[in-house]
Amino acid sequence: MWTKRQIILQAFDELGIASYAYDIEAEQLQSALQKLNSMMATWSRMGISVGYPLVSSPDAGDIDNETAVPDGAIEAICTSLAMRLAPSLGKTPHPQTAVTARAGYMSLLLQAARPPEIQQSSLPGGAGNKYLRKEYITP
Repeated sequence: MWTKRQIILQAFDELGIASYAYDIEAEQLQSALQKLNSMMATWSRMGISVGYPLVSSPDAGDIDNETAVPDGAIEAICTSLAMRLAPSLGKTPHPQTAVTARAGYMSLLLQAARPPEIQQSSLPGGAGNKYLRKEYITP
């Protein structure tokens, strides 16, 4: 399981700010946590649910809390967060970061937009189970 801190540090790394080479200040971590919480709340409102624990306000929650985000969604979250963090850090993201963030976001959005599978009724015809017939469809 990825923690919020790990996601944030991965986003910093995507911007070329490795935690071992650059001391990330507590204020920067808190700001990144607020942006991460805000981004994930926005995504949730759009139907993108990836197991991230939502909080009541952007600055709530512990940075070391684990998330239930699957590995397949981590890259999209980290690169999207990097794109949001870059201006406040005075960084210009690599063009590939922007492409990866956009593609990852679109993939998650498309996955969220898939219609649920329709279950076939086990009721026999005539027992309240209506079949769609051509004569009921009007052009």
